[in-house]
Amino acid sequence: MATESTLRAGEIKDVLLREIEQYSDELKVEEVGEVIEVKDGVARIYGLTHAMASEMLEITASETGDTITSLALNLEEDNIGAVIMGDWTQIHEGDVVRVRKSDLMLRLVKAPTRGYFEVLREKLKWGER
Repeated sequence: MATESTLRAGEIKDVLLREIEQYSDELKVEEVGEVIEVKDGVARIYGLTHAMASEMLEITASETGDTITSLALNLEEDNIGAVIMGDWTQIHEGDVVRVRKSDLMLRLVKAPTRGYFEVLREKLKWGER
């Protein structure tokens, strides 16, 4: 006594129309790179062709899933040298790298109100003996 289930064309049409109405076509384009080498807290990264010097990068450690921040410094034709600001021993060849989009970059490059040497002189009391 097997029950037969027959699909009607009207039911299929209704389901398809509902799915089409709920479809969202939001695309998010993002440039993704890959770690090709890690040594002494410095990573070589391939694939981030639009990254700029002093830009913050996020490296996702494949073993732990942790996100580790790094700073792009050395821009070459085919790779980037980045200083890792965290536990660099978690990062391995093949880990995914993305450019970090945040206002942290803006705060880092904001011009100081006083000169650096003026602040150092006050902190270290240069000139006073």
